[in-house]
Amino acid sequence: MSGKTQSNYADGLSAFCQYLVERGLLKENPIAGLADFNTTPMTQRRAMTAGELTKFFDALENDPDRHVQRRRLGYEVALASGLRKNELRSLVVADLNVKKCGLKLHPEWTKNCKEGFQPLPRSLVEKLAESAQGKADTDPLVYVCVNAALMLDQDLERANIPKMAPGGKLDFHALRVAYVTLLLESGIDAKTAQTLARHSNLALTMETYGRARQDKLAAAAEVIGRAILPKECVTSVLLKVVGAEDNAVTAYQNNALHEIKITEREGFEPPSVLQR
Repeated sequence: MSGKTQSNYADGLSAFCQYLVERGLLKENPIAGLADFNTTPMTQRRAMTAGELTKFFDALENDPDRHVQRRRLGYEVALASGLRKNELRSLVVADLNVKKCGLKLHPEWTKNCKEGFQPLPRSLVEKLAESAQGKADTDPLVYVCVNAALMLDQDLERANIPKMAPGGKLDFHALRVAYVTLLLESGIDAKTAQTLARHSNLALTMETYGRARQDKLAAAAEVIGRAILPKECVTSVLLKVVGAEDNAVTAYQNNALHEIKITEREGFEPPSVLQR
């Protein structure tokens, strides 16, 4: 088990022992002085890029297997809502609110044990409503198989997307990481992202789930370079900043940057490659 899991078990056991002490069933809490566990994550999750998401859904859409199509809808809801695996499994048809364009969340199965409402894109709500036709209100809204981790691994392989790559691994919970990261990258303010992710504090949203992508770092370095460096040396210097080798492609040939959009700020004009 990871250190975080061990810590959670220890906390639960300690609370139970304290309960027994308070009722005179134990003289003292035998694990009251237990040292803290190292809760540093053993592995890091990464957020799927826009290109990977396109490849992923294209591969599933072109697969004739109906079970793959059912999983595809579940993945779409996971990425568009940030709901966890067990939360997705708990959704029933009656939880879909077409008029309000979202999902009703119940305290019995949400991680924060609170009732809530999760907004969804209109197009996805319409797709869910169509798939729910003929079903009872208590039927599952989306399909999430028992071994969701294995199915995701197979679907990533189907799309030729590596599970392990620079930045970390992809597993089912990484879909939630992608949701939060995409919220922040789209310009949504941090408080709104925290609320949509249903996090208890902003640090969890920004430090645990938010990811700084390499291409975004490169784009930011390019903007700063245009603001402070002589024009003739910006490209070569910034390539070194983002780790490029000597004689590598120029920033204008970096395809990753072509997909980045930088909002114009007062006082300078973003390089044209970042506006494309």
